[in-house]
Parts: sequence; C-alpha cells; structure tokens
Amino acid sequence: MQVSGSFGKLDTQKFGKAVIHWDEAYFSIGVSDLRGITNNIEFGLDGTKYRAEAAGKSEIDSSAKGLNIFPQNAALFQSGKPLAFNFSLNLKGSSDLNFIPLGKNTKVQLSGAWKSPGFIGNFSPEYKLADNKFTAVWSVLPFNRNIPEMWIDREVIPFKDSSFGVNLVDTVDHYQQNMRSAKYALMFIGLTFVVFFFVEILTRKRIHPIQYFLVGIALILFYTLLLSLSEQIGFGGAYLIASVAIIGLITAYAQSIFKNLLQTGMLATMLGMLYVFLYVILQLEDIALLIGSVGLFIILGVIMYFSKKIVWYKPRIEVSDDVK
Repeated sequence: MQVSGSFGKLDTQKFGKAVIHWDEAYFSIGVSDLRGITNNIEFGLDGTKYRAEAAGKSEIDSSAKGLNIFPQNAALFQSGKPLAFNFSLNLKGSSDLNFIPLGKNTKVQLSGAWKSPGFIGNFSPEYKLADNKFTAVWSVLPFNRNIPEMWIDREVIPFKDSSFGVNLVDTVDHYQQNMRSAKYALMFIGLTFVVFFFVEILTRKRIHPIQYFLVGIALILFYTLLLSLSEQIGFGGAYLIASVAIIGLITAYAQSIFKNLLQTGMLATMLGMLYVFLYVILQLEDIALLIGSVGLFIILGVIMYFSKKIVWYKPRIEVSDDVK
C-alpha cells in the first residue's frame, strides 16, 4: 500500500490552557496485527525519512498494536505550515483488510487479482470486476463518520463502527463446498426414501424399517466420505468416489431386497441423477438458487405424476340391508 496524506495547521486554541510538549509529539500507525508487515517502514515527513518503531498498544485503538514515529523536532510542528507525509506498507494476511477513516478526508483505492471480493463495513465503494480482478474506491468525507478531530490519550472511543474494507472470499474452498452439500442432506435423504417408498408400493415388496434405517446411514456416510477424501484429493475427485461408492452400496443392498434387476437399475439411475444434480448446483455461484428451484420443481412434478397411478386406499363395497 502507498499511503499519503497531510496534517493542516494545528489550532492550538482548541487545547485551552494545556501545555504542549512539541518535542514529544509523534505519529502513530494503527495496525491490528504486526505479524502481517513484511517491510521496514520509512515514514516520509516534510522531506525527511523516519524509522517506525513497534508501539505495543496503539493510541488509535487500545486493543490493537501499532507503529510509532518519533521526529523529536519541536520546530517541525511549530512551523505553522501543513505537514505532508507518505509511507509504503507491505501486508500479508489470509482473509480481509479493513481501514479506519481517521483523516478528515479519506480516499482508499484497492485493486487485486481476486474474482470474488466481498466489500464489508459501513461504507460501500465504487468497484469494477473484470478478468478475475477487482478495483474498488472508497471516499469518506468528514460528515460521513462520527470521529473527532482530537482526543485525549487513553480515552479514545472505538472506531471499528466506522471501518470499511474487503473480504477475499474463497468460493472454491473444499470446506465451503462440503458445507453447501451438507445443506442439501435432508432433501436428498428424503428423496431417496421417497424413491424406495414408491418402489415398495408399486412392487408390493415390503421393506422393513430397519432396512430404511440402514439406507439412511449409508446416505449420511456419503458426507463423511466426501469431507475426508476432499482434504486429500480435492473436491471433484472426492465427490466422484464418494457418490459412486454410496450409490453402489445402496444399489447392491436394494438388489438383495427387490431381487429384480429392472427395479434395482431404475433405483440406481434415479440416485445417480440426484447426485449429478447436486454436483451441478455446488459448482454454480450466481444462478445456483435458480437451478436448484427449477430442479426441485421438476422432481416434485415427476413424483406427483407417478403417485397418481397408486391406489392409496382399497375401494369399499357397501352392502345394503336387503342383501343377505
């Protein structure tokens, strides 16, 4: 980051009768985690370079660490002219970057090679997304935030409510994909039971509740296999192996129950279509909700179509009193 700004002439009348020790005045850079800094910071002030020193607790935020710069030059602050400053800051991190607009006017421009930035905080930027890159610009004016121009040391109000920044969202992380797949678990277990129920009704082959329970355990095991395998070989390969293994296990078990290759093949086909449908939804981002809703609508329509062929209740024959 290239940081620059300026301090206008200080209005000493605002200090009242306080005695100002100009020789002890210093600049503070609030950084919440000093481990992320990868360069020695040279603070440019009025054409002179100064080294930054670790400050422990920052005066900007009593809960955060920071860097201090001590010019030890009383004449510099008493000159009456604006003080321009600049410095470079190299940061590394793993999730997000936030700024606190302490300046009277603050402008931040960020760009990065990331296709899914999430803009967070109380200020929205003007941004552009193109070719897996983003550019965002924030402009904060004095009346946009409730931050005073001056305060007394160690009596600083928290400024986190005025922060803004960017969160680097990892949309292809296998843990997030596992979490998304788990959200569909109840639906897929229910649909599989519906398929078994229809086969039971149409074939008049009774399925014991214990057999339903074992099939449910196999369906739950799919998500455990998916998570453990994805940590080793990636999500795509893990999904293929886990789905083939569970579909094969349920198909073999269904064959032992129905003892009919046609019925078992139909069951395996339906399960395969369900898991392909789930994988397609997991790979989509912008239209995942739309595709999922349309897919569920089609599945419900198919279930309703086949259910009309089922005689749910046996017809009753009413016998008249005249009939003996």
